[in-house]
Amino acid sequence: MRYIAFYALARYNTLGGFMDCKVSLTWDNEAYVWLASSEDVPGLSLESGSLDALIERVKFALPDLLELKDTKIKIDFRAERVSEVSV
Repeated sequence: MRYIAFYALARYNTLGGFMDCKVSLTWDNEAYVWLASSEDVPGLSLESGSLDALIERVKFALPDLLELKDTKIKIDFRAERVSEVSV
């Protein structure tokens, strides 16, 4: 059901609007990398040791994954990193 709603949003945006995507960026303490995923973008699964590099990779990958051309995409990045501190 989610995929059908997303397809309708992508179709609307090919008419000249904006496409909104939410992307989660999460730190993996075991692998020491940032992970990118999104419920809005089927197949998005990227990783990088640098948060800035991962954001650039996501911006490059989204149009290909969504099979879009000449459409503006607004990406809402949400980053989360949990660390333990001994005192």
